[in-house]
Amino acid sequence: MTTSNRGDANQLCEPITPAEKKMGNIAQCIAQAMDNVLPHRSLFFSIFFKLQMQCCCKYKSIKRTFVHMSQKAEDLLLSKSIRKTPFRVKVLDIFMSNRSQAMDTAMVEQRLDDFDRITLYRTIKKFEEEGIIHQAIDGTNEKKYALCGEKCSSHNHTDNHAHFVCSSCSQTSCIEYTIPNISAPAEYQVDQVHIALKGICPSCQA
Repeated sequence: MTTSNRGDANQLCEPITPAEKKMGNIAQCIAQAMDNVLPHRSLFFSIFFKLQMQCCCKYKSIKRTFVHMSQKAEDLLLSKSIRKTPFRVKVLDIFMSNRSQAMDTAMVEQRLDDFDRITLYRTIKKFEEEGIIHQAIDGTNEKKYALCGEKCSSHNHTDNHAHFVCSSCSQTSCIEYTIPNISAPAEYQVDQVHIALKGICPSCQA
């Protein structure tokens, strides 16, 4: 009878698998770590709350920057007598946060959570017509746009600067480079001059 009971017990107690042994070691390590932390719990919680405060401050700073940028976008739309909509404010925020960078519609789309493509095209066209953004002609086949200067209007774009195309990252930037006066033969009438420079941008040189 005793022999039978011992046999049943051996059948019930299956050998410990490597995975179970590993889990047991992990549990033991966690228990030891908690034992080490508890005597210094005041220091632990002090560091924890300090990190938490830093995260909160950083979040509030980002939130203030976003609100400030949105307010500037709203003010610009108001100054141009353009009806303010949440989508127009969001699109203008994107251009204002990338002030010197020219972007195509695909780059703008990547920064939008939810949008209608037709509405986006109409918004970009409206901004260009009202002197908020201008086409950055950089010698490529892509149509890119960048934020206009303060003196641009619906009747006149005064963005007489060059556009720099980086050969490394393909980013197009507006740079403050005064376009020289170019004289053409008398029988030609010059309306616009576009200068595209190619090279390596400061970010890619770093």
